[in-house]
Amino acid sequence: TLFIDSQYVQPHIGGDIALLVGVAKVLLDRQAIDKDFLRESTEGFEAFAARVHATEWSEILGQSGVTRSEIEQIAETYAKAKR
Repeated sequence: TLFIDSQYVQPHIGGDIALLVGVAKVLLDRQAIDKDFLRESTEGFEAFAARVHATEWSEILGQSGVTRSEIEQIAETYAKAKR
């Protein structure tokens, strides 16, 4: 069970990583990331992003048990959150 803001989703057992990959995929596709921070403060981001881009939605949805619409809503909430 995962609560994001007031959103509730319940991924399959072991599906939390797939859910987070889906959220990352949406954020990357929408370019809702802080490129400067990632460049300056992380290592291996490009490899991570490539792996996320290569992961098919069918795999994400099947493993997570969460709909694409729910994943997109979570990503939108995250993108709008104050940091």
